[in-house]
Amino acid sequence: MLRLSVAACLWGALYGVYRLYYGLGGTGFIPGELSSAATFRYINLFAAAVMLVLAVLPIVMHQARNSARWKLLVLIVCWLVAVACCSHALIDIVQRILSLTGHLQIQYPSSIWHTVNYKEADLQDLFGNEPWFLIEGLLFAAIGWRNVPKGAHRKWMYILLGAVGVSTIIGILVAVGAIGRTVIS
Repeated sequence: MLRLSVAACLWGALYGVYRLYYGLGGTGFIPGELSSAATFRYINLFAAAVMLVLAVLPIVMHQARNSARWKLLVLIVCWLVAVACCSHALIDIVQRILSLTGHLQIQYPSSIWHTVNYKEADLQDLFGNEPWFLIEGLLFAAIGWRNVPKGAHRKWMYILLGAVGVSTIIGILVAVGAIGRTVIS
């Protein structure tokens, strides 16, 4: 259990450092020309801060897992992170494959991007960002699995897989324009 928590912590910190690189002005592997480097840096600094703070979450949860008061919260957090990360990865993997095959063009905000090399962006996301999200989601699913009371494993996993499946299907349908996107403000 401790190994899973440490692995999830280190994996989260790795992505936080990657985003921090761009947040501090790094330009390697940027798949295009920025129209607003300041906005790009700000977005990445914010993402790095969030990721680095959340990277300690698996260790905190490891410490709290034996407390009856916190056990349910640990399971809920693991479930939410697993569903969010796995769905995010699967949706974006499908989007990037569709983009690479010419079946979808991903829109980038002109307020940040002046030009984009779509193939480079797709490949960077497909082989860099999305595997990170998938592995992080699977690590949290494993942590949650280890914390589920005996006998409830199947039910918990069916619910998790169902939630990932439903959210992934909805996300892909939105991405390809088959259903509309609703923004709540």
